[in-house]
Amino acid sequence: MTSAAPTRLERPIGRLVVVALAATRHPGQIERAYVALHHRFGRLLDCRPIPVRDVLADAGSRVRQARVGVASGLPVDHVLAEPVDRSA
Repeated sequence: MTSAAPTRLERPIGRLVVVALAATRHPGQIERAYVALHHRFGRLLDCRPIPVRDVLADAGSRVRQARVGVASGLPVDHVLAEPVDRSA
């Protein structure tokens, strides 16, 4: 049995929501501590901050909505993206 999820994501009208630790320009104390712990204990803290908007743009998506929240003192990006219309 195969999953239908990859097919839905590949359609030109598909949308993708990503929630990830945000990589900020000026990380606060908690974010710096988390990154240091990630480097030291990567197997336990396997999620690292990433520039979600840049990664999605580089992958050929257009960011439709984005906001930053906070979870346990760490910045979290909530990003809604969709494929860029390449037929235009």
